[in-house]
Amino acid sequence: MWRLSANTRRCIVPVNGFYEWSKWDGQPWFFQRAKGEQHGIVGLAGIWEPGERPHHADVYAILTTSPNELMKPIHNRMPVILPSANWHEWMSEKPYSEVEHLVKTPAEDVLTYHTVSRRINIKDVDEPSLMDPVKVHSQGALFGDG
Repeated sequence: MWRLSANTRRCIVPVNGFYEWSKWDGQPWFFQRAKGEQHGIVGLAGIWEPGERPHHADVYAILTTSPNELMKPIHNRMPVILPSANWHEWMSEKPYSEVEHLVKTPAEDVLTYHTVSRRINIKDVDEPSLMDPVKVHSQGALFGDG
């Protein structure tokens, strides 16, 4: 389905971070660029398709890969993160077979992460504070022994 897009309609989805939910307990986590390049912007590898009919929105998909050691305890996959030095190559007109080497698991030091409020799961809540760290209390802590 996405073969043509992988060859001719690649994109970079710029984000300041992304959320992932723990596979164990559903706790949401916010992942963001570790200190360094691009002022906190993370470029996610994507592909896109035009809308099916006039006036329909284009659609895109973020490519995922195997989790790095940072992500493994939380989820079984993660987005493909393109270092800014590879953005030009990803966006080139080269066929996918020549840029596929960029689709790989990122190093552990690219991202940092923290727990965030479960309010992120409420559809009508959309505010910057959802990216703020929150302390998660273990059940043992609730009873004074954690």
